[in-house]
Amino acid sequence: MLKIICWHLLTQVNVQWKESIDICALNWKRFKAVNYENIEGKNSITDFFMRVLIAVKAGELQLSILNIVREVPAIETIIYSQLTTPIHELAGSFSVIITDTGRENCKNKELFCILKAGDPALQALVIGAAQDHNQLFDWLCKGAIAAMLESEVNLCLMPVLMQVHKSAPSLSAIISRQLLLILGKRNTGLLSAVDYGLTPREKDVLSAIVRGLTYKMVGSELNISPETVRGHVKNIYRKLMVNSQSQAVAKAIHLHLV
Repeated sequence: MLKIICWHLLTQVNVQWKESIDICALNWKRFKAVNYENIEGKNSITDFFMRVLIAVKAGELQLSILNIVREVPAIETIIYSQLTTPIHELAGSFSVIITDTGRENCKNKELFCILKAGDPALQALVIGAAQDHNQLFDWLCKGAIAAMLESEVNLCLMPVLMQVHKSAPSLSAIISRQLLLILGKRNTGLLSAVDYGLTPREKDVLSAIVRGLTYKMVGSELNISPETVRGHVKNIYRKLMVNSQSQAVAKAIHLHLV
């Protein structure tokens, strides 16, 4: 998998992202009217169709995505909500799923894996904030073909979406630099607690748990209540993307977080 990611980064990113930026520099109206046949190799825009599932929490990011993709008649959009739409009720297949690294990150990964198992042709475009590079990396390891920053959506969403529709990898220059740094750290076992956003207190709690202390013992050692310890542990699980104490301990030891 690391070789695949490296190949994406080193052989595809620079050329393809430059092409995307060049396309974005064109007038957007002209891009919609003229360039679909050039990108897709079709004779007219009517030959092009994309069904997109948007698994992004309602808010500014979702609104920005919708404002862009709904301007293109050849794109059908379906908004997915974990609260209102069970996975088994999603009808038909999708060309692309657009998701983000926000609060529903783990659930969106599960959604993508389930849909991908039923339709191997499905591709994923993940959008994250600059500080979410670890989550973006994990998405790529899960099979996402493209990643971009929230700040790049208004300028480059459509060109990147076109590349994803063609199953062409697409990563921004900023993300590629971040991921190369992560790859280097993971290969040498030097990924630190800072990279996961652990606070000094969370790192203290994690260190105590690795040493085998109970919540009560951790609280006594750090002069905090057991309930406060539980709160820190919950945050640690979320940041490390694990679901149990044993997983947290194993990851902390393997990545030298404490």
